[in-house]
Parts: sequence; C-alpha cells; structure tokens
Amino acid sequence: MKNLKIYLLTVASILMMIRCGEPEFPVPESSQVDADFSVTFAPDDFAPSTVTFTSTTSIAEGVTDITYTWNMGDGTIESGNVVEHNYENPGDYEVSLVVKSEDDLDAITKTITVRDPNALSVEILFMDGGSQTINNLNGTSFSVDGFGTGLAYDKDREILYWTDEDNGSFNSSDVDGANAATLVTGLTEPRDIALDIVNNLAYIADRGTNEIIAVDLSDNSTSVLYDNTSDGLGADPVGIDYYNGNVYVTCVAIDSESVWVGNVDGSGISNIIDFNAGGFGYGIAVDLANEKIYFDDSESGFILMANLDGSDIEQVIATANRVYGIAVDNTNSKLYWGERNTGNIYASDLDGSNRQTVGSGFTDPRGLIFIE
Repeated sequence: MKNLKIYLLTVASILMMIRCGEPEFPVPESSQVDADFSVTFAPDDFAPSTVTFTSTTSIAEGVTDITYTWNMGDGTIESGNVVEHNYENPGDYEVSLVVKSEDDLDAITKTITVRDPNALSVEILFMDGGSQTINNLNGTSFSVDGFGTGLAYDKDREILYWTDEDNGSFNSSDVDGANAATLVTGLTEPRDIALDIVNNLAYIADRGTNEIIAVDLSDNSTSVLYDNTSDGLGADPVGIDYYNGNVYVTCVAIDSESVWVGNVDGSGISNIIDFNAGGFGYGIAVDLANEKIYFDDSESGFILMANLDGSDIEQVIATANRVYGIAVDNTNSKLYWGERNTGNIYASDLDGSNRQTVGSGFTDPRGLIFIE
C-alpha cells in the first residue's frame, strides 16, 4: 500500500530555469518532451527517508539525446532518468525535474512530504473514497466494498465503524479491518457517523433521504431521529457529531446551510448557523473539553469554530475546499483534518497555529478519526 502513497501536493507551472543557479534554457516552438515523474518512498515516508524519483516523461518518437536534471528541494542537484535521494530531515520539499532534448525542454515541480516521526502522538485513520480504503497514517490500510464518508471509533470496545454509500450500509470491524461485519443495510446515501457510547447508539446522516438515522448497537435496529419533511431538518445532511445529548449536523443544500442541532430524544432540531454566518460545508467535530464546534466552510475555504449554540464564530485555519473529516484531540490540544482537493491530512493546534502536513498523496480523504 505504501507504493500507492505518492505524496504529491501541488503541480507547479512550467519552469524556465532550475533552482540553485542552473542556467536558463530557451523556449522551443514545438514540443518533443512532456515532463513528469513518480515518487516512491522506501521503506516509508518518515525521516530519514530514501526516496526514489522516476521520470515518466512522454518523449516524441525518434527524439534522442535526452537529459534529466533534478533539483531535490534541499539544495542538491541530481541527474538521470531515475534517482534516489536521502532526506535526513522532515518537511515539505519542492522537487523539480527539467527534461531537455536537442530542440526542446519541459519542466515540472511537485512537492513531497517527508514526515516527522515525532509529530503525532496518536494514530490517525481516514476513509479514502478514491481508493475505497480505510487508511492508517502509520502506513497500513484495508479495502472496503464501496465508497464511504463516515468513520467513527469506539475506544472502549475497540470497534471501528464506517458507512458504505455504494451499498447503502453501516459496517464495523477491528481497527486493522479484521472481523468486518455489515450491521445495517437499506440506507440510501449514508454519510458521516456519530457515536453515543453511553447509550450504545450510533447516528448516521443519510443525505439521500434527508434523515438522521439512529442505530441501536445492541441489536442493530434503526429508527428515524429527524427528517426533512416532518421535523424540519435541513436538506442534504452530511457531517454529524454527538455531545451531551445533542447531535450537531452540517447540511449542504441551498437554504439549508450550515449547522443544525437536535436533541437525541427527538424533541426538536434547529438551524443555529445559517449561510450568511457560516457558509456551507461538510465536516464537523465537537471540542468536548472547551465546548466548541469546529466545522467546514467550503464557501470561504476555512475551518470555523463557534460556541455550541452557534455564537461567536471565528475563522481557525484556511483550507483548500471540502473538508469532510475533522477531529479534535483534547489530550494533545490538536486539530486534525483531511482535504479532498489536495489529498492531504493536516494537524494544527486548536487555534490553527503550527500547521503540519502529516500525510499526503491520497485520492479523496473523507471521514477522519484518531486513536490515542
């Protein structure tokens, strides 16, 4: 699975010179080469790490005398079609490849992340909707049957739960994927999950039916806690979390944004943050210790924070749009989230400072949890 983790964050525009004093090349009128490269970490992406860079450049038929010049992002220049480079220190490195023929050249830059082995004191797991896997940032993963968004963990029973939208199901397993079981079927478009451990219940946001589904984990029976028609829940519910007898839900349909709160006794649900105050977004998490909510605002490109009643909204940290998974780690005072558009997993302090890239190169990161 490690070979699938390419760790590419950005693709820069064509370079006219390589860094560190390399000479400028002329721009040809016709294209004979189209530069690109792949990245493989061995044995993993923690510093110190030896990384293999392989040119996958497209070269026109009959073109010869190709040269490959690499800027490794740490002040080192290499050459060759395939190079191995050792990075002693963690961090983000912009790696550039310039491919030159007699009459043409092309260049490309990609950013790789060499992770700090001491950066995380927890395990982070998340759904990758693109590869249909549940991934642990320690490098392990296991496959699931279909596309999913929701992920939750019962640390007391050591049970992992996830949703499968393709098959309309709610599932469980051990953290490593062993003992997998389908608990509920017949769901329409199940998204995020929230757990009420004390009462042995799970709550699922079903975007397809505009319902919050309650699952009794003792017998896997289901009931509708709130719906759009009878109870006034906003349309297209996606994110959900639970705290102190309430569910906190994000809805993304027009005129249903942004955050809703309802008591789990079914006594009522209300819109506490609307579009004007919080835009619209996907992921949501409750900060249990500080009694705050963190939620995605894809409209503005920020994770926002507010009081539990929706007041005192603050921008915490900028994102690259669509954050489906957010988790709050009160033990270490950390915020974790995944960004669908970049394919990256990030960590920061709860106020958004000290941002770190803790995983990258994923296809479609969605639900996210941590295990202490």
